[in-house]
Amino acid sequence: SRVREAHGATRPHAPRGGHSGRTALLRPGANHRVGRVSVTSRGALAERSVAPPGRTVGPAEAAPLSLIKKGLSAPPQRPATWLAMLGFAGFAPLAPATVGSALTAFVGWWLPVPSLPVFALLFVLGTAVAVWAAGEAERELGHDAGPIVIDEAVGQTLALVLVPHTVGAFVAAFVLFRIFDVWKPFGAREAQHLPGGFGVVADDAIAGVTTCLAVHGLLLLQSRMGWTLL
Repeated sequence: SRVREAHGATRPHAPRGGHSGRTALLRPGANHRVGRVSVTSRGALAERSVAPPGRTVGPAEAAPLSLIKKGLSAPPQRPATWLAMLGFAGFAPLAPATVGSALTAFVGWWLPVPSLPVFALLFVLGTAVAVWAAGEAERELGHDAGPIVIDEAVGQTLALVLVPHTVGAFVAAFVLFRIFDVWKPFGAREAQHLPGGFGVVADDAIAGVTTCLAVHGLLLLQSRMGWTLL
């Protein structure tokens, strides 16, 4: 009847491959295809389907919900993307950038402190790799996507340059870096607009240098005031 059709009742024999012109009810627990997107009866996005026309994507083939929330329709396929995400750090459910910074500070705590020339050489090489990896990952994830956290490794490393090997100093460098990375002062926000991986890494590098100067300023103030906080 017209009343049933107005409320979305399913027509018993809809033409295959065509459109009935009326809204059909979704059967509970079933998969339904809308355009190129497969949805479940709950209305949740399953994945961007690449299946041939007329074929739906089952639950076993759908991307995990954690990937969908990160803007990923499938696990990354490019090794450079995994590097840019620092492995699984980019999949952190909350604040992947903070997780990347914490991971860098934790690793830095246990690494031996190299001489300044050795550190400078390693840092330049590491930054070049980070710019390349971030640029490659952008092709798969989008510009400065959340899962890309290798830039946090560059910035947090700069924040820890010549910082004393104490818990207080490392915590201060970590917290201040997160503040400056979110705040993005001194041209860091504008640096994000640089092309490719340069824009991804540059703002974190500026935040790292700012943090390093702030921490050493606090250390100088501490020595003048006779404090032992850091």
